Amino acid sequence: MRTEKHQLRTLIRAQLRSLSVNEIEDRSRQICEHLKVEILGNLEEGDGIALFGGLKGEPDLLPILPWMAKKGLRSYFFGMCENELVPCEIKDSCELKRGMMGVWEPPSLQHRLEDVGQLSVVLAPGLAFDPKNGARLGRGAGFYDRFFSNPRLKALRVGVAFECQMRDDIPTEPHDIRIDSCVTERGFRKI
Repeated sequence: MRTEKHQLRTLIRAQLRSLSVNEIEDRSRQICEHLKVEILGNLEEGDGIALFGGLKGEPDLLPILPWMAKKGLRSYFFGMCENELVPCEIKDSCELKRGMMGVWEPPSLQHRLEDVGQLSVVLAPGLAFDPKNGARLGRGAGFYDRFFSNPRLKALRVGVAFECQMRDDIPTEPHDIRIDSCVTERGFRKI
């Protein structure tokens, strides 16, 4: 199983490296528009959304933050504590810094969300997603699987990726947590 996952990760990483900066920016813009219309536009003021950001080849979600703030949605980015993801509220992208892994994260855990049950949506990265059954192939560290396994978390789990990352051959193991839907530059898919 690990060999299959490794091979698929290698393949997807090569596909992502082939995307130009302009392609990533254009596709990210399209993804943000689909998020506004299909998911975030249906939320109410005060609802909390966990976002991600930063790795080269991932969709850029930072441009959606001003729109979310105007709508009154609460934005959370993940910090790390003892190898666990910790959602922390941010008001503006200028509060974020590049962490050790190169992702955007809050400068401290000062504004951490104590009850993950307050999140309405978690936008999750991944190397590949199966839009038929919700399988998600992460980068191998298990951060999101551990976060998703929190019994208090009732949020909609949305995989955010480029269309080239949609696959129907993702190997899974018992600890792999599935997503509820996914969004690419081509639109929204409910699992």
